[in-house]
Amino acid sequence: MANADTPRGLVPITNPDGNKIPIEYLKVSSGYSSDIAVGTPVVQLSTGFIVPVTSATPANQLWVGVSMEFYDASEEGTKAIAIATDPFQKFLIQQNGTTGGTQAAVGASGSFEDPEVVDTDTELSSCQMLAGFTTTISTPLRVIGLHPRSTNAWGANNDLIVMPILLSHQRGYSVPV
Repeated sequence: MANADTPRGLVPITNPDGNKIPIEYLKVSSGYSSDIAVGTPVVQLSTGFIVPVTSATPANQLWVGVSMEFYDASEEGTKAIAIATDPFQKFLIQQNGTTGGTQAAVGASGSFEDPEVVDTDTELSSCQMLAGFTTTISTPLRVIGLHPRSTNAWGANNDLIVMPILLSHQRGYSVPV
């Protein structure tokens, strides 16, 4: 059975201590003119404001977390939105590609694809994980495994369990490894 092509960004699936997913409320600048979807990876700027990771963002760009709520750019003023910022948080993400991955992808790392794209009908991110994997640590995500859902299989558009690579997470530097 083929996997469904349903990108939805990064979806938190567990918390390291089994409790609620830790979130911080981080601000989006009042001048920011694009929507931020649920499941979008974000970067915290030196100003303290957040912006989405984009396709133009270097693969080794530090990111701070994932948006847990929709930011409507048409709203006036600065707004704080919920961001999952735990560098040990596990996420579910769809892998893009026509051939997909195999079990050899476990332990490998990869990059975001279309992280800033918003599905305006669902307000979910269209972010996926690029189909190509690497063994370097200069990419933002590490593959932990295939999601165990019975309708998910290795191949195109599979759902993977991933974690941030600590060296590419803005909160990762302050956390003991």
